[in-house]
Amino acid sequence: MTFADRLKELREEKGVTQQELANYLGVGRPTVAGYETKNKQPDFEKLINIAKYFNVPTDYLLGISDSRIVYHAAEEHQAERHVAEGSATDYNVKPSADNEDDVWETQLAANMEAEYGQKPSPEMVAMAKKIYKSVLKEIADEEATKKNK
Repeated sequence: MTFADRLKELREEKGVTQQELANYLGVGRPTVAGYETKNKQPDFEKLINIAKYFNVPTDYLLGISDSRIVYHAAEEHQAERHVAEGSATDYNVKPSADNEDDVWETQLAANMEAEYGQKPSPEMVAMAKKIYKSVLKEIADEEATKKNK
């Protein structure tokens, strides 16, 4: 399924109009309609907000995964570290501060290859990496805000 298909499906499942979703995202209804007809793609911020609104991971929206499960930050960090270390071991890359980006790319490429049965393009890996890092930063910022309250 494409992003457009998944967005429309989620919106209809939740019984939300295009206008209601547009109001939440701070865009016009035609923008949401464009997302659903494959003419437009949201920016990273909007993608993250759509994922939060429907309580699904961005991977699901992007078609990288069929899982709708959203992990809590602590679980996500623990699972991410475990998977990254496993993938890094499988691909002979050891995680360290010096090669964090290599581990990210190796991890993402391994996950995408497992999901689709073929290696993803470097562009797809780079885009997914940006999204993951953006989501993780947002989670960390939210946790820091909660601690400061």
